[in-house]
Amino acid sequence: MTISSEVKLETAKKKASTEEEIFQKIAELGNTSFVLKHADIDLEKNLFVPASLVKSLKRSAIEELEKKLLSSYLRISGPEWKLQSVLKEKIDTLEYYFIVQTKEQKKYLEEKGYSKILYRSYDIAREGELEKQSTNSLLAANLYQILKNQNSSGLLGNWNLNISNLYSFKCLECFPQLEILTLSPEMSFEKMKKIGATKQKKAILAYSKLRGMYIELDLTQGKNTMLENQEKDTFQVMTNDLGHTEVYLEKALNILSKQDLIKELGISVVIIEFTYEDLKEMELVLQELREQTGRYQAYNYERGVY
Repeated sequence: MTISSEVKLETAKKKASTEEEIFQKIAELGNTSFVLKHADIDLEKNLFVPASLVKSLKRSAIEELEKKLLSSYLRISGPEWKLQSVLKEKIDTLEYYFIVQTKEQKKYLEEKGYSKILYRSYDIAREGELEKQSTNSLLAANLYQILKNQNSSGLLGNWNLNISNLYSFKCLECFPQLEILTLSPEMSFEKMKKIGATKQKKAILAYSKLRGMYIELDLTQGKNTMLENQEKDTFQVMTNDLGHTEVYLEKALNILSKQDLIKELGISVVIIEFTYEDLKEMELVLQELREQTGRYQAYNYERGVY
């Protein structure tokens, strides 16, 4: 940075100004964290430089430095993004999909007249174990099962995908076989309203004993057990077929009594997920499904995590 002045200097009558004296005056920066370490001063011999001129030059330098500092912090603004208005979907009827763990559960549902039944898939994080997942199933729990899936249509993206905004729906439109996407159980009803119309059908997990933890180790040596915390909440600990530990909340998520609300949210598919429920428990859930009454436990749907 160069600062100059057009003021005509006079020949010194007594003592001429020196570059060292001028530097000392310039270096007096006052209450600031900046320190002047070096300055190139071009001064002819036998000239007197008034202190007022030095201060004026210093003020000009400080003003110029301030502009440069501010401009260094400025960012070039990106493209302007505009939010689209939410296009609402009118839902008249709901479809019901069931996710089961055992053949006995599947057979029981078939005897009750239900046909849209899928077997649960696993949460797998290690790349070396991805091939243990089925690529024939119509239920996809992760991107691997979508990419490798052998079905050309009817694929349902499970809640494990953590779909929580319209951008996720838009991004996954490139997979035409992915016809249904389940919204994240961590979303609130209020957030679901803001997604609006989508190319894929929207689904919601309406009943499930939620899995609170998945550990890729067998912590219980294959034995199922119950745990209780200090708040008296109970958890079912199970080992799956891969030898991994799954921890479930004993108190199930249940919004089957809110089917009218589900339709208002623009959601057309209801997911009922069974894990270790026996046939008696399943019958109670089916009764609540038919009558749209009974136990209500919304967990994060009321306030959401996001």
